Amino acid sequence: MTFGTSARRPKTQRTCTSAHFTPRGPLRAEWTASGLHTVAWGETGESTADYVNYRVSAISPPAVLRFDAALADYFSGNFAAFQQIGIDSHGWPPFFARVYQFCRLIAPGRTLSYAELAGRAGSPRAARAVGQAMAKNRLPLVIPCHRVLATGGKMGGYSGPGGVDTKRWLLALEAQDDAG
Repeated sequence: MTFGTSARRPKTQRTCTSAHFTPRGPLRAEWTASGLHTVAWGETGESTADYVNYRVSAISPPAVLRFDAALADYFSGNFAAFQQIGIDSHGWPPFFARVYQFCRLIAPGRTLSYAELAGRAGSPRAARAVGQAMAKNRLPLVIPCHRVLATGGKMGGYSGPGGVDTKRWLLALEAQDDAG
């Protein structure tokens, strides 16, 4: 799957917002006609009641239903569940688009360093820029930034609820697949 941007492409309009529940808390997803645009973990202290207006229902667009099913599959051990989710890459700089493309190729339960991911994206000296791309990743889980670590296996940060603890939890969840 290749991602790209165009400077002439108009800003995409959100067409749908959906809420999804995970073992690590609620996720809110924003959609455009081009695909999944944003996934955001719930805010600290935000309850599932805050999501009542955004629940997935039988009348939700098919892509929303597929994403909800992919989340259930992922947390049940099918870690390739997000590969079939169409995404909207509007606004990504070309380098970020390459980094995200290669990040999606990191096998579940495996990790790369920022420097290794920079090399795979064709810019071996751009480890810091990869770190910036991971920090600005608007599609956590779908673009599995939790699989990218600092040199020496240091965790770095994570935007999900619980921060680095959630990153460790996701990596441990995926590692169970390797053990079985």
